[in-house]
This record gives sequence, C-alpha cells and structure tokens, in this order.
Amino acid sequence: MAKMDAGMRAMQRKQRRQWAVLTMLLAAALVIGVVRLVHQGPEEVTASTTDETVDASSAGSVSEPVVPVEINWPVEVRRDLFAWESVFPEDEPTPEPEPVKAPPEPTAPMPDVASVTRAATQNVRLHAIIHGDDPIAMINNEVWREGQQVNGFRIVRIASRHIVISKDGIQITLEL
Repeated sequence: MAKMDAGMRAMQRKQRRQWAVLTMLLAAALVIGVVRLVHQGPEEVTASTTDETVDASSAGSVSEPVVPVEINWPVEVRRDLFAWESVFPEDEPTPEPEPVKAPPEPTAPMPDVASVTRAATQNVRLHAIIHGDDPIAMINNEVWREGQQVNGFRIVRIASRHIVISKDGIQITLEL
C-alpha cells in the first residue's frame, strides 16, 4: 500500500513539472508574440511627404507645423461594403407556377379485389412454413422463397404462421 502511494505521489510530481514547463513555454511564446507585434510595423505600407522631410526632433516643436503624411494602402476595395444592395440583394421575381394538369386516365381497369382474393385461395395452397435465416414455404406441394412467383402471385413475406402474396398491387395474407 505504501509503495502504491509513493508511486502515485511520484507520478503527480512528474505531471506537475510537465504542466509547469508547458505553462512557461506558453507564457514565453505569448511574450514573444506581443513584442513582435508591438515592434514590427506594417511592412507593405509606404509613407511619403508632399513638401519636405519631417525631422523627428522638430516634429514635436511648436514653431514648425507637422507635414501631412499620405499612406498608399496596397489593398483596393472594389465594392462598397456598407451598400444595401451588397448586403441584401434584390429578390428575383418568382416564376409563375405551371397550371396543374389533370391525372391521365387509367388505361386498364383496376383489378377487382374479390376476384384476386378468390384466385389466390383457389390457386395458392399453403401447406407448411420452415423458419430460419432464409424462411421457406411449402405451397402447392413445392418449396418457395420470398420474391418468387407462384401462379402469378409474388411472395412478399414469409412469417411464422402466415405468408403475404401480391398481385396487381393487391396484397393477400394466407394463414396456415
């Protein structure tokens, strides 16, 4: 137990030293960055006087006026940043909606649900269902899987006690 406490204390001292070194490095980097920012002027700005050069010793004296300095900025702004149109462009007119077309007339009559159900009960006889990863159904004394077609009916799903078949968009459930 004492060895564990001594080991933990040694690890904590090591972590404190690492944090202290990291903090000193961060502080040094911050100081260097501030010093460089303060002492380094803009490099791309050129200054020129119009009449004569102003001497640093005479710039603060009352007898001679300070000569204005012209600054030539290297960046050119090509648009007005505060213009209303640049912030909120005018909306484009919305196009007129196309008129609603009537749905096309159905070419074939919809099948009668009763006749499809009657055909299913007459032509599809469910005898057994075998469960598993790929369930199978015994229909009309033959083995069938989901997605196959039996007498014009597609097998949609094979469940534990029933199957779902479909024909012409009509789904029918056949139970054991």
